[in-house]
Amino acid sequence: MKKLKVFKYSILVFGGAISFLGQTSVWAQDSTTPAFEGKIQLTMINRSINQSARFNSNNEILLLNSEQQTVEINLGLSDYLDADEAWRCMFKAYGYRLYEKDRDLTEDDDQLRIDELFLDWSFGNWFASVGKRRNSWGPALAFNPVNVIVPPRNPFRPDQQTEGHPLFWLNYSDDFLSIDLLATRNYDRNWYGRYQRWGARLGLVLDETDIGFYYYDGEPYEDDSEYNRMVGFSYSGNFLNNSTLYAEIASFSQNDRNYYTKAGAVETRDESVVKAAVGSNITLDNNASLLFEVYHNTGGYTEEERKNYLLAVDSVLNPFPDVTRFGVFDDFQFSEMNRNYLLISFRKTSILDKYDITLQTLIAEDASTASEIEGGYNISDYYKINALVKHYTGDEDSEFGNNQVTSELQISLNGSY
Repeated sequence: MKKLKVFKYSILVFGGAISFLGQTSVWAQDSTTPAFEGKIQLTMINRSINQSARFNSNNEILLLNSEQQTVEINLGLSDYLDADEAWRCMFKAYGYRLYEKDRDLTEDDDQLRIDELFLDWSFGNWFASVGKRRNSWGPALAFNPVNVIVPPRNPFRPDQQTEGHPLFWLNYSDDFLSIDLLATRNYDRNWYGRYQRWGARLGLVLDETDIGFYYYDGEPYEDDSEYNRMVGFSYSGNFLNNSTLYAEIASFSQNDRNYYTKAGAVETRDESVVKAAVGSNITLDNNASLLFEVYHNTGGYTEEERKNYLLAVDSVLNPFPDVTRFGVFDDFQFSEMNRNYLLISFRKTSILDKYDITLQTLIAEDASTASEIEGGYNISDYYKINALVKHYTGDEDSEFGNNQVTSELQISLNGSY
């Protein structure tokens, strides 16, 4: 009962935040005052635990609960600092709390962070920004190989990744040319960075086509090992009627992945890695769209490499779990256990002016799948109810066949101001 009381109290607290934002939303209409924005999401989760997953057979290792509750809140404040609107500041905060029976909270279960805090300056064709902000590179809509600056995004929900990265950004742009220069460090969540990082982007606009060239590098580490340098290219343009075609390719100077022999020994490889994404977003009638995106990663596992990895997992767990070797689990990375993936996504909004629906499937090279169906009902301009169903399929040697859960249902209440 104690956790239930805490959860109810959190709802009251965050409800008060919504009430406050609701009152200040009127102020945001006046250009002479700061603009406020806020969002809160309360989610109830019910999931079916994958009893046959190698990492958690019979749920004896992770001891997962089938029920969870989460609270997420986003707050934002922005303002122009002069009458000419050349100077602008932005602050965005994010809070997250997970409630789960008999669970010890970790850093990822209870977060309060600054997503963005920066100062912008613009004059003519010039623009500069300093602070923590989300500066994303590349046109890809799901996977994003050239985007190495800010934390990576979920290909199912790329628009929900909101955390930025502390940096200094200088841009020049006109009708045909765009140049970005970036300087930063390897900052952690406490904004501490020890090693210098820098990058540049050159963009060209040719008729209705955008072309980008990317470079990102950094100083060596203390042990004189080189930073994993990235060189990239992107293309985006109109394709047939009501559709766009885009592509990204990035070459990394090093392969940071662990590989395994049949005997379970760890292998590292002195080789470069290429990641690429090619896709098309097609606009359909009646507020609908269809997305296709293919993702290729030479650093992903081949069929043999994936089986060797799973054999290494088996050796850690059998006949008894060896906790000193649980680090092998960290090499199981979502959408990185294969070399090739296909994402298909269909979206339709404004159904009867109140409903929307999204259907998505991610198909891995090993024939396993991760699928989602999401429906939303707009109660008003400020409140929305969402229902999301996730389902994972695949055999015992596949990526999604070894997912922690086989299916999941999420019911969310969203308030935005």
